[in-house]
Amino acid sequence: VKNRNIAKNILLAILLSAIFVCISGFIDPTAKLIYQPWQNTPWASMFFNSNHFGYFLSIVTPLSAGVFMFTKKKWKQITALILLVFFTTTSMFVDTFGSLIATFVVFVLIIIYMIN
Repeated sequence: VKNRNIAKNILLAILLSAIFVCISGFIDPTAKLIYQPWQNTPWASMFFNSNHFGYFLSIVTPLSAGVFMFTKKKWKQITALILLVFFTTTSMFVDTFGSLIATFVVFVLIIIYMIN
């Protein structure tokens, strides 16, 4: 994206949608209100499979960490830190090993990037 404001707005929209998805995951972890409960795995929320929810979280968790690291405004850093803790907590409840590994690898790469 050539325009930096458009890129920031897209990232903000992704983070806002992730907040909605995670809150709905805590309200209705097996999505009994939306789908048939026998079709969903525990902590699948809006997804039919908890692995898909975990992979979604493995995308938005490092995204919130990046916003925390690269933004200059203090209120955005605090908001991104709160979202980072919230998404990480949700990842722990979803308990998808692949998404936890993906998130861990991204944080290792972020640390390597910060060192260099």
